[in-house]
Amino acid sequence: MAPPFMNAYGLVPKILDKIIEARQPERFTQDFLSTKLGFSGGSARAFIPLLKRIGFLSTDGVPTPLYAKFRNADSRGAAMAQALRTGYKELFERNEYAQDMTKEKLKNLIVEMTGAKPTDTSVASIVAHSKT
Repeated sequence: MAPPFMNAYGLVPKILDKIIEARQPERFTQDFLSTKLGFSGGSARAFIPLLKRIGFLSTDGVPTPLYAKFRNADSRGAAMAQALRTGYKELFERNEYAQDMTKEKLKNLIVEMTGAKPTDTSVASIVAHSKT
């Protein structure tokens, strides 16, 4: 299974910033994403499945305790670390220091995991926001 990603990965930090500012919804829906957070474009639609994969939302769109922890400035970093380890479990099982891999090594591991071509756009989207 491929790790979670969005082709419009530039939206991820923008939407996360809005989540911090907005009131926590009873359910995180496309309507909430567009009307309350201001992301109505089709590119943002993939964000809800991403939140589910990383453990911020239950399968029915209800924010989890991890979502609430992320909104708290004191626990935000720990919450995001936990979310990444949840959403990218297979990646961290293959390399427990995945967060420290160079982009090239991460790309190679993603290619190995997915069977995709190194030039595949999904590989580029998964690797895009790695730090090195």
